[in-house]
Amino acid sequence: MSKRKKLNDPFDLILAKFIYSDNEQSYYDYLSELQETKEVLCLTTDPFNLLMWSHYGDGHRGYCIEFQPIFHILNDKEFPIEYIKKRPNITQIFKDFYDSKERLIQGHNEEAIFSYKLSPMFYYKNECWAYEKEHRIISYSKNDKSEGSLHDLMDLGLKITRIICGLNCSKENIKIIKNACEKINRKNYREAKNKLTEYTEKKINEILLKNPEITKDEVIKLILEKTFDWQVVDLTRLISDDNFKLNEIKIDL
Repeated sequence: MSKRKKLNDPFDLILAKFIYSDNEQSYYDYLSELQETKEVLCLTTDPFNLLMWSHYGDGHRGYCIEFQPIFHILNDKEFPIEYIKKRPNITQIFKDFYDSKERLIQGHNEEAIFSYKLSPMFYYKNECWAYEKEHRIISYSKNDKSEGSLHDLMDLGLKITRIICGLNCSKENIKIIKNACEKINRKNYREAKNKLTEYTEKKINEILLKNPEITKDEVIKLILEKTFDWQVVDLTRLISDDNFKLNEIKIDL
């Protein structure tokens, strides 16, 4: 996840206006601290947007990772961006929060209180960015590095479901990504399989007796998909048609 200084919009995380007087320096200091201790994961709802691939996909030579939300973890973390013409004034909202934050935080998780009261000010962008169709997740920084830090996907409420190679992605890079997908799938399968209980093992044997034409491995995969939400990471690559529209074709793993 990236800190504000690494984002390509100089107004990101400071788009909302905050007006303070000389005797209110503490308000500004706290706001600055919030901005510098937050990290952002920027996502889009449209993996076939030509401009997004040009601006963020290394001229269509890169790849796009698709995530599926784990809703019971993600619910209070992910929000869509609101694209606006004018910077909103959050002065009073922020002052009210600051003046009562000690009382609000008592017995509660500070990050949850922040998300409820103040996070909307981090989800505004100028309307010129509307083509991005952005959703973002904001979290506390895990270190003092200026560029950001690594976060566990499970902690963010996400899991990988697909990797899409760009129109100009090289054969060498597609091969590397394919190998990575295969490793992820093997790892996910092993972890999910370890969750099988003795009852499930008995259930597997019952299914095999009734369906001798299928293998035990096929039964296990079916149970994992239905019961433990195990999912294969798919790999696709983009192609274009005569109308400049991007489509995808699947790559066998």
